[in-house]
Amino acid sequence: MNPSARNLLLTTLLVGIQYLSFAQPGAASAVWWLPGVSWHPAKNTRILGQVGYNHYLRAGIFFPQVFITVHKNIVLNPAYIYLVQKKYRTPVLSEHYLMNAVILQATSKYYFIEDRNMLWNRIPVGSAATHYYRNRLKVGRILETGEIVTKLYIYDEIYYLFNNTTVTRNRIAFGINSELSRHINADIAYVRQWDRYSRNINLFFIMVILQF
Repeated sequence: MNPSARNLLLTTLLVGIQYLSFAQPGAASAVWWLPGVSWHPAKNTRILGQVGYNHYLRAGIFFPQVFITVHKNIVLNPAYIYLVQKKYRTPVLSEHYLMNAVILQATSKYYFIEDRNMLWNRIPVGSAATHYYRNRLKVGRILETGEIVTKLYIYDEIYYLFNNTTVTRNRIAFGINSELSRHINADIAYVRQWDRYSRNINLFFIMVILQF
């Protein structure tokens, strides 16, 4: 790794440690493990399938999604999640999430920016559905070391609930994404989540994707 890349990586890690040091006081911490498989059936289309588990939330998910590049700056991103949650001494909770997003993006040799605009329909089994608009603005720095491409990024995401016309959640995050090889991608992120109706939480997303 060249000196400038090394310095940037060390700076990012130091900022991350400081960020974690003032994580929400009293908030719980939880990890989402999200292994998956990615496949390109066409040059402009990528299918990604993941399963996930969160021990703290006692929840598991099945998460398929598609990325369709219709223009170098526009990606369509339909997705679906099936979630099952079983907390201690509570009934099993099942939910369906229907998510349709448009991602606006721009990339240079060293930097990238993405603005994801999503309609999120949350459909619990046996309960009324809720409908959200989610906007995630993500910016990052691209590093290349030999065949390894690494992206350092930060993002902010808001959840707007149509049912009662209010902002219900905000996520601030930073992370690192690396193309470790032609067939392996790894992504690790820390998310500080504020929620109007449930407990605030510090989340970690750990993803390893096999690419074909």
